[in-house]
Amino acid sequence: MGEAQLPRAAEALLTRALPCGIVLALMQLAAVGAALFVAHVPVLGPLALAAGVALNLLAPALVAFVTLGGGLAFGLKSALVGAALVWAASGFAPFPGAVALFLYGIAPALAANLMGSPRGLVRSAKLLFWALTGAVFAGFAAAAAAQGISAAALAERWLAGVLAAPPGADTAAVEAARKALARVLPGLLAAALWVAWWGDLLLARAFAVRYGFFRGDTRSVLAFRLSPPWGVGLAVLLVLAEALSGPGAFWSANAAFAVSAPITAEGVLVVHAWLAARGMQLAIAFMYLMLMFWSAIIPLFLLVGVADLWADFRKLGRS
Repeated sequence: MGEAQLPRAAEALLTRALPCGIVLALMQLAAVGAALFVAHVPVLGPLALAAGVALNLLAPALVAFVTLGGGLAFGLKSALVGAALVWAASGFAPFPGAVALFLYGIAPALAANLMGSPRGLVRSAKLLFWALTGAVFAGFAAAAAAQGISAAALAERWLAGVLAAPPGADTAAVEAARKALARVLPGLLAAALWVAWWGDLLLARAFAVRYGFFRGDTRSVLAFRLSPPWGVGLAVLLVLAEALSGPGAFWSANAAFAVSAPITAEGVLVVHAWLAARGMQLAIAFMYLMLMFWSAIIPLFLLVGVADLWADFRKLGRS
């Protein structure tokens, strides 16, 4: 079967930095536009907002896709154009421009560029993890310092308006949940971004393979595997979170939460590979449904991922 041909409209938009940057900026601003202009419309408003959020989350996939097709320089140039437009649309506020440039541009472009190297699947995931986690933690610490409060206090302040107790609810339970979430908010945000951005990277790779311009690491995502030091690092961070107090405990717990995301992903892929080898497609679908709607099962996949760092269950299965 021959390789698919990129549609002419897509080729016209995505092979030049200026129109590509405009498309990228529109994707990033889609959720804001939906919230400002149509959020109040019944039925249509929520649908438009959901579509805008989806487009925003897919923006890194576009950067990765054009990087795989046009090279790192082209990807960064397109990201720079998109970030400049987002910066201008925000009234030249520095924070939105910085987020658009680094999180939505530089990080996915650099990670996509690594896809072409040996073991690019793992190397790109690691680079994306360090870039996103470092950016989230640095931004959180800078925001806390600017307001003259601790990072933990900032997390509680941000969540106060989001997790307000509704009428008739158990105020104490809501307050306890808010405090528990505030203790790991930066780590939770970094983990969520890594999962979304890595998914974008894999989507971009799939399209690049489809259209015939990807020559890098084409191994299945089921081959993804980290090295044992990730498990050692997670254990050290968990010990520090218990042994320390104040900011040390806060940042250790959040770092542990962030590190657990790639390890949990490895555990999910191990179980996926095991079920796929036995033709249990329905069980695979049920597994992902549980992951979406029942968060209590996530620690089980984390344990599988930690064990796989040393055991390499997929290699044992092949043997």
